[in-house]
Amino acid sequence: MRLYFCFLIATSCLWIPVIFISTRAKVAVSFVAIFCEQVSFCIVFHPRTKRWLKLTQSTALNIEHEVERLATFVTIAIGEFLYKVVASSPLGVGMTTAFGRGCFLLIIAYNLFWLFFNGGTSEKAIHPLRHSAFRAILWIYAHLPLVAAIVLAADAGGDLLTRDSVYHTLEEVHRRAEEEAEEPNLRALSFFFTGGIFVALSCICLIGLLDECKDESGKYMVPKFWRIIWRFPAGILIVCLSLPNLDLTLLMGLVALITAVLLVYESIVSTPQKVKESRYAVEI
Repeated sequence: MRLYFCFLIATSCLWIPVIFISTRAKVAVSFVAIFCEQVSFCIVFHPRTKRWLKLTQSTALNIEHEVERLATFVTIAIGEFLYKVVASSPLGVGMTTAFGRGCFLLIIAYNLFWLFFNGGTSEKAIHPLRHSAFRAILWIYAHLPLVAAIVLAADAGGDLLTRDSVYHTLEEVHRRAEEEAEEPNLRALSFFFTGGIFVALSCICLIGLLDECKDESGKYMVPKFWRIIWRFPAGILIVCLSLPNLDLTLLMGLVALITAVLLVYESIVSTPQKVKESRYAVEI
């Protein structure tokens, strides 16, 4: 912890110039400071650092705390979908088009939430934080793009709730970009929405793959890899839906359908099968 304290003092000093410099320079300095803070965290808690310093005792990483904290961050990010649906009453009164889109957004949020907490779909597994330093670091920082992608998809989806399905040509986009108070381009919002879900599904897939399965062979219908790898191609399929300029309600409905099919598939193949006991088993 004394080494970590020294790193914190050094990285905290990097934020001092932010007070005196321009806005663009603030962004650059902030990125450098955040990067140094995260690198120092990895260095301090890496097992090699403890061996280099020849420490007999060192502060351990609280695994339960890290798991609960990151899961809470994802839960808060998923809540952005609900906020966009209910805040300022964007759905209107009655069975409007926005109401259908809002229902699809809630279904997508529900599916993403369960896919995340399904993890590696294994009953017995070694958590990445207990496996190795490489897997632990990868597991921790895979949550950063996951949370960012969920918030981006939820924010873009909320903006699409009340938009008309009118796509502009490239010439119209350039012309409207010169006007003041330009509204976000519909195609851009569509790609933000589907692209955010693609990144989220990719990160959920990676997080699940980092678990080392310890279940006995034949317990499930398919191995762990084939239970969760479909999250990645499902994400690719979703982001490709923004290419043909689909109706926004149809777009959200297809995304909800794909995530629902993915969740149902994982629920089926992740259900343990009844393992028949051997007739030659020896009682102890």
